[in-house]
Amino acid sequence: MKTLFNIAVLASGTGTTLQALIDNQALHGYHVALVVANRPCTALERAQAAAIPTLQSKDWEAIDQALTDNHVQLIVLAGFLAILPEWICQKWEQRIINIHPSLLPKHGGKGMYGIHVQEAVLAAGDTEAGCTVHYVSTEVDGGSIIAQATVEVLPDDTPETLSQRVQAEEKKLLPRIIGELSIYKQNTMLTIGDKMPAFSVADHNGNTVTHEQLLGKKTVIYFYPKDSTPGCTAEACNLRDNYERFLAAGYQVYGVSKDSQKSHQNFIAKYELPFPLLSDPSTEMLQAFGAWGEKKMCGKTCVGTLRKTFVFDEQGILVQLIEKVDTKNHAEQIL
Repeated sequence: MKTLFNIAVLASGTGTTLQALIDNQALHGYHVALVVANRPCTALERAQAAAIPTLQSKDWEAIDQALTDNHVQLIVLAGFLAILPEWICQKWEQRIINIHPSLLPKHGGKGMYGIHVQEAVLAAGDTEAGCTVHYVSTEVDGGSIIAQATVEVLPDDTPETLSQRVQAEEKKLLPRIIGELSIYKQNTMLTIGDKMPAFSVADHNGNTVTHEQLLGKKTVIYFYPKDSTPGCTAEACNLRDNYERFLAAGYQVYGVSKDSQKSHQNFIAKYELPFPLLSDPSTEMLQAFGAWGEKKMCGKTCVGTLRKTFVFDEQGILVQLIEKVDTKNHAEQIL
């Protein structure tokens, strides 16, 4: 039986974001194990209606104990109007996330919450608004960004209409990111001798490719972040230039990323790649192989594709795993 990924939601208001988290538990594979509020609010009523344990308190020692007692693995701030004490941020480092109604670092910091954020967006003349999921640190809205969703600012927008559209994006983004974090934090990495995970995805031409179809030949499956970026292009071209060596050694080669089939078609055409690229926009295959999770980019922590290569024998048994990929000399690492 799969272990539940327990989250605690801290809220102070009506709890509409909490309700979205409750409604999406099964879809995204997490469990709301506790709801904490620092004052009486509708969020507590929503939790109680869903038979979720609740705590109303401003005592951080009591809150911390409740988090421990309910086996919480991730704390989610959803409209929680209080500053967390430094010791909580330190004890739960990289295990507290927040949803903020702006494209941080814009319009963040003290006093930037609720409708005040969209008032600031309109006053600044921004053409884009949105929301940000980020890790919580001792600096208000200063933690590493995990993901963002954008909303176009319309000419006739008011703070209220803009806020409504941003909130709609929040309710989609936050459950999805929690689900991705739960996969990553619970992920059991493939090790040498493991069987190829089950998958079914489309290649660049829309043809379905499954794990079963790859059995009978030695297989290289390499995961990369994004088509036509410098590192991914270098890696693909190095494999292209050595493709005849792979064929002579009895290998079939597949590249995998979140990119669309159209993006893959353009990438293949531009660089004359001789092997298929698989499209995994849902990240299900990425997650199954342990190639989706937290990583550092430009000094910031984010969730995305982890550059890895897996080599399987004819029976679909993992015989080689490369996690430190040399993009310019990757064929030499494999052959």
